[in-house]
Amino acid sequence: SIEDCNKLGCCYDRHTSACYYRLNACSLDGHFVFTVKATDTHPPIDPNNLVIKDQPHCSPKVSTPDTAVFKIG
Repeated sequence: SIEDCNKLGCCYDRHTSACYYRLNACSLDGHFVFTVKATDTHPPIDPNNLVIKDQPHCSPKVSTPDTAVFKIG
């Protein structure tokens, strides 16, 4: 729901009913870097299994049992 998405600090797209994780940083070279914690959802997720929506080749650059770190760009 919109409320659940906002509680996570995420962005909600009303057109697709999708909840997007916030971006944590944009590097000087134009890359977006963000993290997803296992506990960001209920029930917790396995960060090793995450991919970017509609881009299955885009997996975490670094992942642990607790966190996935993505770098896009």
